[in-house]
Amino acid sequence: MNFIPLQATEEQRANLKQLADYLASGELKAPFDMEDYTTMTNRGEGHCAAGQAPLAGIDKHVGEAWLRYVNRALVKAIKQDEYFITAADITDDFHYLFSYLWMKVDNTPEGTARRINYVLENGIPENWENQLLAVEPVSY
Repeated sequence: MNFIPLQATEEQRANLKQLADYLASGELKAPFDMEDYTTMTNRGEGHCAAGQAPLAGIDKHVGEAWLRYVNRALVKAIKQDEYFITAADITDDFHYLFSYLWMKVDNTPEGTARRINYVLENGIPENWENQLLAVEPVSY
């Protein structure tokens, strides 16, 4: 399998590792749901992987938009830092690690932790879109 290098600084890599450890711990401070950064579900408030990051101790600035938070603290999420961001501006790294579409494939904190650790070690699989859409099995 071929991989695309992860676009993350050393600080972002350390934050991703901290987030993966937190997600794998089984001691989440809020329910987990990849549907949205924070959302109300039939089980109460749920937080996706990126939404769990502040609960894992990764600082989010007051008023900071979620996508800009991910771009600053976790992984390059925005191709160009523009005022208006469209779907075309979102990186493959963000999609593979944090897309809401994972809610249909692997909506678990443990699976997300495995995915993050896999990417930290290998990079983004070239077939990431097929994995995200459940066309091919996940590689982690």
